[in-house]
Amino acid sequence: MGEVKKYPWYDRISMKRAFAVVIIGVCAVIALASLAVIAVMLSQKESIRRQYDAYFTEVQLDQGVIFEYQNKEIPGLNGLIYSETVLVIAVLIIIVVLLTAAVGEMVYYNWKIRRPMEILSTAAERMAENDLGFVVEHKTRDEFGQLCTSFERMRQSLEYTNRKLWYAAEESKRLNAAFAHDLRTPLTVLRGYGELVGSGMESPQINKEKMTSVVAAMNRQVRRLEKYITGMSDIQRLEEISIMKKEYSLLDVGEELKTYAQMLVKEDGLVFEMPDREQTIWADMKLVAEVFGNLLSNARRYAKSEVSVRISCKEEDLAVIVADDGGGFPETALEKAALPYYRAVKEQNEHLGLGLYISNLLCEKHGGKLVVSNRKSGGAEVMAIFLIK
Repeated sequence: MGEVKKYPWYDRISMKRAFAVVIIGVCAVIALASLAVIAVMLSQKESIRRQYDAYFTEVQLDQGVIFEYQNKEIPGLNGLIYSETVLVIAVLIIIVVLLTAAVGEMVYYNWKIRRPMEILSTAAERMAENDLGFVVEHKTRDEFGQLCTSFERMRQSLEYTNRKLWYAAEESKRLNAAFAHDLRTPLTVLRGYGELVGSGMESPQINKEKMTSVVAAMNRQVRRLEKYITGMSDIQRLEEISIMKKEYSLLDVGEELKTYAQMLVKEDGLVFEMPDREQTIWADMKLVAEVFGNLLSNARRYAKSEVSVRISCKEEDLAVIVADDGGGFPETALEKAALPYYRAVKEQNEHLGLGLYISNLLCEKHGGKLVVSNRKSGGAEVMAIFLIK
């Protein structure tokens, strides 16, 4: 474990207490400075009196009382200090108070306000410019430090949201590009058949049987286009879906998935492993089942004789692993298998290559991910991970 960072007292103290410390310090300085001013000025008055002794006359009154009077004005500043000592002391004390208060204000501002204000101001300007590539960090643990921490959490949240929006935009662009690319083939075929039908209207060489075959081929391409459009609608629906987790027993989930697998795969070709311990998980089983169905369909399509399913639950993750004993994924497909409309082999069927892409999308919505790999013993293996807390 790392060491807990320790802050000195002047970084931990709150702004309210720091203000009280500064006020106490200012008052102490003013008191000491005022006493010093009084002492200095009284001492100066005595010194002036001795310096201008000739300007004073002493007269002895009755009963031995001596009266002193000034028979000549002391010139310049010395005269002012001597004659108006109280006024001079008052003025000097006022100056001391003002200077000390100004210094105290500067000390408090530089101690508690200046640096966090600069940090927050800079952060606000950068965020206004949509620049989130920085960290709002302040070393104090006072109110401004807490505000900087809250600002940093807000920045992280905005950065996360921006990344999600950017990812969604990029994913949408990639999906549209893949959709447009795969639409070219059926459209090109339809265009060719359309030209053939157009030219065959007036050609005696195109008989009814040939025309029927062309129309049937055109209908197949139309159905293929309809499936593409349906696939795009399904993806849009899945991107907007909300996760609704409920509490389930791990054993019940395993039995439900096992029953589902037995419906899709022949029992003699299915190997199913699941935990035998009781555990409570939180999951959206409709979503888990949809991913599981996609993985089973793919495995069944490419398997030679066997499809294996293994359910594993560790800490906060539920892993559903589906494997087959087929040829496995080509090397290039290991990175591209979850892309929309990707097919390792251009099959002459209506398979669109959306199963793993949809499964990956649903896993991410459930806080997990999809991992595609090949087994050492041969065949493909796909692991769907779901966050179950």
